[in-house]
Amino acid sequence: MAGSNETNPRYGLEMNAWPVLSSGSKGEFVLRLRGELQRLSIFDSDGSSDLFDDDLREALKRFQSTRGLKVDGICGPQTWAAFEETRYNIGDRLLALRSPYLRGDDIGDLQRRLNELGFDSGKVDGIFGPLTQAAVAKFQRNSGLAPDGIFGKDTANALFQLKLPEHHDRYRPLVGSLKEIEMLRQVPGQNEGPLVTIFLRGHSEVTYPPKNPELRIETYEVESLPESPSLAQIANSSGSCAVLLIQQSLDDQATITYYRGYRYVSANGRGLGMLISSSLRALIDNLEVRVEGLATPFLRETQMPAVIVEVPEVVHSRFEDLLASIAETLINWFGTFAD
Repeated sequence: MAGSNETNPRYGLEMNAWPVLSSGSKGEFVLRLRGELQRLSIFDSDGSSDLFDDDLREALKRFQSTRGLKVDGICGPQTWAAFEETRYNIGDRLLALRSPYLRGDDIGDLQRRLNELGFDSGKVDGIFGPLTQAAVAKFQRNSGLAPDGIFGKDTANALFQLKLPEHHDRYRPLVGSLKEIEMLRQVPGQNEGPLVTIFLRGHSEVTYPPKNPELRIETYEVESLPESPSLAQIANSSGSCAVLLIQQSLDDQATITYYRGYRYVSANGRGLGMLISSSLRALIDNLEVRVEGLATPFLRETQMPAVIVEVPEVVHSRFEDLLASIAETLINWFGTFAD
């Protein structure tokens, strides 16, 4: 996981020191922003103005939409980082496991190709982690190369020589999704139900739903957890089949968010999110519920289906009913994967 001290090599600034630009901003970094959008053919500008105007804001929103970022027209750390990730094409640089993990569109394309060829690199998240390293090593072994898990020139040449299967769809990787579904299928019917991790933010002193043999729920109160490891790291080490983050929204609308990154959507996360939205509407009459896909760090870095559930005060007052409803929804969701 990239830490807060990761440095952007192009701007020489730590992530938490990147300038935040919005309408009315002026200066050198506005010119840089224009240049980034021009490079990606998103903005047609002569690049001479250092003013953050309305045209620049609309172009930035288009970029944010394609990357699964919050579409607010504000260029902050996550948006600057997304620009940096667009800089590499597959084969442009040496890829290896390091700390913090390398990130970029080239890694996403590598994961997509490996998945399509049958080498499981997990979710297409653009992060070169242990699963991607293992998939590279397996590909190398099958190609007669030293299985060191490092994606360099020889491995890239071997990959480029192979044709993708006829069913190839760059937006829907094959093996990672199938493996995820197989994992979800195998758990129901065992002596214990599937394990789900639920993180609660701002909901202490609640009574959790009664134990159910069809489902195991492990809950954490976010406020009581240390800053490190991250919530995604806790979830990834838990053995959970799914993970939820439940927190209070800032308005009267409920929002359900699943992972949608660059040219990839978590189909299972989206399916779970849709079911939870239906359960919320059944729980509270006339509740407005929005379901959307974003590439927040939590959703991107978790290795299993993940959903963020933001609920307004009207639902918060019935929080124990909400948890019971979500537990029932999870049981029904797992049931859809049964043979």
